[in-house]
Amino acid sequence: MHINQHARHPHIKHHHIAFLVILIIASVFSGNILLYESLEKRISSSQQLAIDQNPILLSSVANPIVAPQPVELEKESKMQSVQEVIDRYTKNSDVVSSVVVENLLTGEVASSNGQVTFVSASFYKLFVAYEVFALIDEGQLQLDAPTGFESGNTSVKNCLDIMISASDNDCGRSLRKLINADNLPLTQLADRGFISTNLSGTYPTTTAADVSSLYRKLFLQDGLTGNSNALFLEMLKAQQIDNRIPQAVEVGIEVAHKTADLEGYSHDGGIIYAPSGAFSLVIMGGPWPNGYDDAPSKMIELTREIYQEMEKINQTKNSPASEVI
Repeated sequence: MHINQHARHPHIKHHHIAFLVILIIASVFSGNILLYESLEKRISSSQQLAIDQNPILLSSVANPIVAPQPVELEKESKMQSVQEVIDRYTKNSDVVSSVVVENLLTGEVASSNGQVTFVSASFYKLFVAYEVFALIDEGQLQLDAPTGFESGNTSVKNCLDIMISASDNDCGRSLRKLINADNLPLTQLADRGFISTNLSGTYPTTTAADVSSLYRKLFLQDGLTGNSNALFLEMLKAQQIDNRIPQAVEVGIEVAHKTADLEGYSHDGGIIYAPSGAFSLVIMGGPWPNGYDDAPSKMIELTREIYQEMEKINQTKNSPASEVI
C-alpha cells in the first residue's frame, strides 16, 4: 500500500518553508550590512580626502577656518630634500605647525601649512614696522616724530628699534595705533602683498607665507626705499632674542629675524645669510602644551637640518660643474 510521504510528515514541508524564509531574511540583512560597510568606507574615505585637502586652520585661539593648500614643489626641484625635512617636522609635531623656506638665490619655495592662519603673537610687529616705513617713504610720517600713547614722547625711530630688536610691547601698541591698525583691518597690507595678515583686534593673525613674503621683499629691496629697507634689516639683525633659529647656524653667520610668543604660540622667522647663499625660514606653531619650553629646541633642530640641506643645494648650484658653458 502506497503511503504519501507528505501525508506522513506534514511538518517537513513547513520546516522547508520556514528555512527558506530565514535564508531570504539573512541574505537581505547580510546584503544591507555589506552595503552599509561599503557606504561607510566611501564616506570615511571622502571625509579623509576633504581633511587632507582642507586642513583646519587657526584664525584665533578658538575659531577654525579653512584655506587652500599651497602649491607643491615640482618633482625635479632641488628643494625636494628640504621639503622632506619640513614634511617630517610638521607631521610629527606635537602642535599644529607651519614652515616656509625660500631659496633667495632662486626663488624656489618649500613649505608645509604655509597658508595656515595663526595667532601672530609678536610677528604682528613686523607688519606694523613695514607699514610705518612705507608711510615714511610716502612722506606721511617722520622718523623723529613722537609716537605718543604708551611710549610717551619716544620717537618713531626709537620705537621701531626696540619694538623689533627687543620686541617691546608698549612701542608695538603705540605704533599700531599710530597707523590706525588696532581697530580696523589694514587693507594696505593686502595691497602690499600680505594677503592673509590682519592687525586688528586682540589677537592679530598672519601666516608663514605672509611673513616669508615680507622677508623676500626686504632681501630683494622690493617695496621700501633703500634707506628704509636697510634700517629695517639693521633692526632685525640686532635681534636680542636669539634662542631659536640663530642657535642652529655657525658662529658668525648673520641672521635678520624676529621671534614671537603668546599664550603657548611660539614662532621665529628671518633671513639666514648662509655662506653659499641666503635663504629665508619661517616657523610657526602652537599652542604648545608646556608653554614655550619645547618650542625652541624643536626649532633649533629643524633649522639645523634645513641649514645643512640648503648649503648642499646652493653649493651645488654655485659649483663650476653646474655652470652652463
